[in-house]
Amino acid sequence: MPIHYYAEIDTKGAARVIDAMGGVTMHVPFDMNYTDVNQDLYINLKAGTQRLSGEQAIHFARYRSSYANGDLGRISAQQELLRAIVAQAGGFDYPRIAIVARAETKTNMSLFSQAALAGRLAGMAGGSFNTYTIPGSPGMMNGLSYFFHDAGATRDLVDRLYG
Repeated sequence: MPIHYYAEIDTKGAARVIDAMGGVTMHVPFDMNYTDVNQDLYINLKAGTQRLSGEQAIHFARYRSSYANGDLGRISAQQELLRAIVAQAGGFDYPRIAIVARAETKTNMSLFSQAALAGRLAGMAGGSFNTYTIPGSPGMMNGLSYFFHDAGATRDLVDRLYG
């Protein structure tokens, strides 16, 4: 499947965009505490529904320790965060967000294409879109945690979605 356009943003840039939105309201399902000094990563989120700053939202998206299914739980949380951002899009200050997003994102899209995409995203406020995870299962190999992709089920998913 050809990929014609890309947009790349790092975690610091994503946090700045979320801050430009005024944060995002999320339900944190349990206390999230994790420290990794090698990554300079210190996650400390309390359970409950709350308005997350950009940095807190990135911490929510990066956390995986307490999910029974590890990375699959984190993927689900990342999809939930994306849905929350889009669902809350109706109240955003789009010019302010666009300035920050443009400065923080690398892309091969024209400014016109970016504006068109932003308009489509604004039209999705309320969460009218779907997310999918490539089929597979978590497992261990050589003492390391892996996700084992199911190529046949992925082909079936792509065929179902795109014909």
